[in-house]
Amino acid sequence: MMKKIVCLVLAALMALSGVALASDADMLLWEFPEVGFTMSVPDDFRDLKGQVVPFSAVELGDGTGIYMFSSFYVALDRARFEALSEKGDDATDAEKQALTDALVPYLMLFIVRENAATALLEAFAGDDLATLGLRQVAKAGGCAFYSFVPPERVRLDDPEFDAEYASIMDRMDEVLAMCDFYAPSDPYADKVGQKLAFETTDLNGDPISSADLFARHEYTLLNVWATWCGSCVNELSELDALNERLGAMDCGVVGVLEDSAKAGKVDKAKAILAENGAHYPCIRATDELMDQLAVKNYPTTFIVDRTGAIVGEAVVGAFPDRYEAQVMALLNAK
Repeated sequence: MMKKIVCLVLAALMALSGVALASDADMLLWEFPEVGFTMSVPDDFRDLKGQVVPFSAVELGDGTGIYMFSSFYVALDRARFEALSEKGDDATDAEKQALTDALVPYLMLFIVRENAATALLEAFAGDDLATLGLRQVAKAGGCAFYSFVPPERVRLDDPEFDAEYASIMDRMDEVLAMCDFYAPSDPYADKVGQKLAFETTDLNGDPISSADLFARHEYTLLNVWATWCGSCVNELSELDALNERLGAMDCGVVGVLEDSAKAGKVDKAKAILAENGAHYPCIRATDELMDQLAVKNYPTTFIVDRTGAIVGEAVVGAFPDRYEAQVMALLNAK
């Protein structure tokens, strides 16, 4: 279980073209309104040799509303950590391993719907629930917030890092007492009704406009994905099958390749799509389009009507059943 969570966060860290570390002026406060959580840490954490790195929420499970906030103590000086993380997906296996070895769990929060908290956590954790050491620390906005602190502290090879890590683990209650919890918000709520307008190309370099793209179907599922995102890749074959089913109802799927501007990624994406039997259209992300969508996590899927307007709720995470259910609800409402 612990390995599963660490791997999930590592993948996201490596996906970023340089993890955004807070500056000296603001490093003691991190806000995640989509989770309903603001994390503060004591002032003297500013002087740590290692780094406490905030990581935003990830939806887990099958769309049932389990979220995780992970904060990791990084047993590296800042310059070395930034040098490794900036390489993102281009890092060598040895460099990725170095970053993996440096990540040790500090604090995790599971945020779940209050009326289904136990059932959802059990569905996610399975037999590990009893050993996770979850503790409810707050209720807000119809959600329950559970903290998870590793039951056995990780031992670090460097004595200085090890002593420092032990000291901040001993102060976990102090950190939790400084946190604020509130009703989670939908980061894409203001996107409903927004009309998209952009010019781009498909993966073969052929030009395409948003007007032409969305005019093809009553509704278009716009699936924003990346070659580095395992969840994105894992749903490609299901998206192709969904595209086939939706085609009979004048609806379809279009992929948006987030990392298309990076060298070699378009060719890599073509190979991935072919390997997974995904034959629906895929376009290159542009700064213009990504600014309009303001995607925070991957994959994220929007439903767009024939006029280019976003309709329905954005779906964060790989949940093809939810995409289809939303399209069917829109069709049935007509």
